[in-house]
Amino acid sequence: MTRPLIDVAAATRGLITAFDIDSAVGVQLDILGLWIGRSRVVSQPISGVYFSWDTDGLGYDQGVWQGPYDPDSGYMYLSDETYRVILKAKIAINNWDGRNDSLPAILDAATAGSGLRMQIVDNHDMTISVWVFPDTDISDVSRELIAAIKQGYLTVKSRRGMGGWH
Repeated sequence: MTRPLIDVAAATRGLITAFDIDSAVGVQLDILGLWIGRSRVVSQPISGVYFSWDTDGLGYDQGVWQGPYDPDSGYMYLSDETYRVILKAKIAINNWDGRNDSLPAILDAATAGSGLRMQIVDNHDMTISVWVFPDTDISDVSRELIAAIKQGYLTVKSRRGMGGWH
C-alpha cells in the first residue's frame, strides 16, 4: 500500500541529482539552460568554405563561391562540458553585485577548468573591459567555448545601472 509513495519519493530524490548543474547531462542541462537564460545553440561564422584570395586551400578550384543568399554563419550545439561552463558563468554573473572588487572571484569561478583566465581592466571612463587569456596555449581551449565568448555568452553587465561601476 505504501509502495507508490516510496516510488514517488525515490523519483523526487532522483530529480535533485538529475538537475544538479554538476551532474546534469543532455536534456536536463538544456532545461537548466532555459531556467538560467542561456541557450545551448550558438551562432558560428562559417569559415574555410567560401572562396578567398588570401587563404590557403580556398583559392581557384578549392573554395566555393558565396552567393548572395548563402549564409555567413551557421548554428553549433555546445557540448555538455562547454555548456556547463557557460551556465555556471551566467549564474555567477547573475549574482554579481556590480562592484569591481567582487568581479575577479566570479570570473575565476566561472572559468575554472576551462583553460581560460580573465583580467579586468578599468578604462577610467566609468567602464571596464574584461580580457580573456588562455592558461597555456589557445589551441588547448575548446573552440566551442571561444565561439560562445565571441557571441557574448560571458558578457558582464552591472545590475546597478548608470554609474554603477566602482
